[in-house]
Amino acid sequence: MGLRDRDDLAAGGTVGGVAERNLEQRAYFAHVEAGYGFRGAWQPTLLFQYDLASGDRDPNDASLERFFSLFGSRRFDFGPTGIYGPIARSNVETPGLRLTLVPQPRWQTMFSYRVLKLASARDQWVGSGWSDPTGQSGRSIGNQLEGSFTWAAIEHRLSIETGFALLEYGRFAREVQGAAPRGDPRYFYVAATTTF
Repeated sequence: MGLRDRDDLAAGGTVGGVAERNLEQRAYFAHVEAGYGFRGAWQPTLLFQYDLASGDRDPNDASLERFFSLFGSRRFDFGPTGIYGPIARSNVETPGLRLTLVPQPRWQTMFSYRVLKLASARDQWVGSGWSDPTGQSGRSIGNQLEGSFTWAAIEHRLSIETGFALLEYGRFAREVQGAAPRGDPRYFYVAATTTF
């Protein structure tokens, strides 16, 4: 396999709806987390979380500023499973609180609340395809409440998890042109994981 021409390795994208090459890439992602574990029954642990993945401030200039995750699991801080996924690590700013509890030795419970905003009002809500290049629809995607309940049915062999995610749309999701939400998303699931 030979080396590719250096121009093939340059960042590409669209500027004003036209495909362009050799665009300057300036993107970043930051994750901050601080928590405290309390003593006593149910072993509560409370975490403050903050994530910021840059968005493109001006979709019509020659600079790409939107952060992209190339690899990794779809299950992370922004939602329960791969098929839910309204939030990606791209053009998002989200502070949140997460509480974990252990009511019994083989039970674990988690609740999470997140405020979801676009990092750049002029860039796309990645995953939805909705964007407002004028920025007049605001930055608020909405607020999300998530919960999960995990039971180790057979220790080190089988776990059962059930959970939910409730997303209440904010101003951007309700006002951006092309969006026609028929109610706020409600997601429920049950999963079984076995280890051999």
